[in-house]
Amino acid sequence: MKIINKFPFLFLFLLVACGDEKLKKVEVLGEFRILGIIASSPEVAPGGSSTLRLIVSDINGGGRTISAQVESCVDPGISLGAQVSCDHDSSKVSNSYSIDTASDPDLGSGNLYTGQANATLNITVPGTILNGRTNREKFNGVGYINIFSITLDGRTVKAFKRIIATNRGTLNSNPTLSAITVNGGSISSRPGANDLLGISSSGSESYQFQNIDGTFENLTESFELAWYISSGEIVRSQVSASDTVRIKTASTATSQVIFAVIRDGRGGIAFRREVI
Repeated sequence: MKIINKFPFLFLFLLVACGDEKLKKVEVLGEFRILGIIASSPEVAPGGSSTLRLIVSDINGGGRTISAQVESCVDPGISLGAQVSCDHDSSKVSNSYSIDTASDPDLGSGNLYTGQANATLNITVPGTILNGRTNREKFNGVGYINIFSITLDGRTVKAFKRIIATNRGTLNSNPTLSAITVNGGSISSRPGANDLLGISSSGSESYQFQNIDGTFENLTESFELAWYISSGEIVRSQVSASDTVRIKTASTATSQVIFAVIRDGRGGIAFRREVI
């Protein structure tokens, strides 16, 4: 089977206040970040529902309420260059979403305000989303995008999650990231310089993709992994799931969070956190 990534299902983009010209290490956590958006069902049938939760880090925030505005609509064709916006869709749906990082049991000070928010947002994909679409579009799926917009500390952070509506009988599910490893074993103490971080995860799923000529390909998901740390330094932050990353500089902080986010290239996402 050929391994291929057909769709970029999650885009994160950051608008920073003018005048900030410092080159920041994207893997180092501190200011408010959206690290991902988990959908309980990355793919649904038309009219189906999925529950969204933000994965965030707000270490420098010290515990506070963070509010987002959310717009949901049919994907205008973002992967083909369309603007990330719902302005084209007269049937767009607006919602609000709020996180209290101080009181959220998965985000509070012991976890350095980093993790998956307990707050949920239920999204229902229109039952008519596949109407008028080609058989190929119906099989491969049509995106329903959900744009989160948060203004905080003088900057605006935006991220969107695409839920795929399809008439395929077998729907994608989220991967499982069961452990973060150090030098191939479990974490028993804080990793030091030259130690190697890795993960244990579930096997990738196989699926079919319909080509323009109507033929079908049997494909296998290709997992991608993003690493984040609150202190210290790692050599690479974006790798394939089978790769390890080397600790370049060990953390000297009182408490350190090591965070990994895995994506299957089809909207599925999982994470793992270690606070040591």
